[in-house]
Amino acid sequence: MSPKEMEGIKQLIELLNNALPGTWDILVRQSYIYGIGLLILGAIIGIISFLLIRKFNNPTPDEVDKAKNSDKEDEIEGAIAVGTYGTAFLALLLLIIGSLYLLNPGYYAIQMLKP
Repeated sequence: MSPKEMEGIKQLIELLNNALPGTWDILVRQSYIYGIGLLILGAIIGIISFLLIRKFNNPTPDEVDKAKNSDKEDEIEGAIAVGTYGTAFLALLLLIIGSLYLLNPGYYAIQMLKP
């Protein structure tokens, strides 16, 4: 960021503190809450996707025999794989975004002020 942008941000924070005392603290706290919520949601979805991947990637011997004799099983397994790994990817994205909110709450507080 350029010094001019930094000065503008400092003036914005000062203006907020003068106009509504505590506004900046509330916005930063809201960023923390949002980040923690995203981390919790990402962890829950990650655990669910881990359990689904674990369940569907350990076929029983009967399932292996059926899969060898049927082409439809390949399509079903492919759809299940896309769904479970897609869910795992979603969980990873939520964890990353939640971490960003926790690491830099001031930036996201400023983003909340934008119309």
